[in-house]
Amino acid sequence: MNRFSKLRFAICHLQFAIFAVFAPLALAAPPSWMALPEETVAMVRVPDARAFLEALRTQTKLGAVLMTPARVDGLVKALSEQWPKEWKEIQEALHRADLTGDDCHALVQGELGAALAFQPRGDKPPLMLAFGWIEPGEELAPRFVAALGAWLAEKSDQPHGPQRKDIELAGHEVLHI
Repeated sequence: MNRFSKLRFAICHLQFAIFAVFAPLALAAPPSWMALPEETVAMVRVPDARAFLEALRTQTKLGAVLMTPARVDGLVKALSEQWPKEWKEIQEALHRADLTGDDCHALVQGELGAALAFQPRGDKPPLMLAFGWIEPGEELAPRFVAALGAWLAEKSDQPHGPQRKDIELAGHEVLHI
């Protein structure tokens, strides 16, 4: 089993929920992070991801070194060469969903965040839950959710494939994977 398969296997065995929360689509809903369960033990929230990344790139030595166009291009090249089949699948899925590489960059224009929770299970060890959310804006959000849904539908029949369940948490539409 190669490293990618081990990572995919590990992710499939971790209960993972992605908040497909888009503020413009649910104006009456509270902020995304407010939908996290009480069992949340850690949370990282970036209210304006684009400004944060720009400040990181322009105001820190780490960002100045790691976030140059040449480094980003190198990372993309390394990923595409290391996993060519998966990279091609991603590119094809983006194309089918009418998404571009620029749209992927636009995913981080609003708020984003991640959290960890431990759900009690009686006598068993607690179940670790990972949450992630993005708020890319009214125009991009529906296309991204559609692309994610299509990808999940393609992969759900595979062994250890992701399973999607749409739920609502605190007024937010959530894709539970």
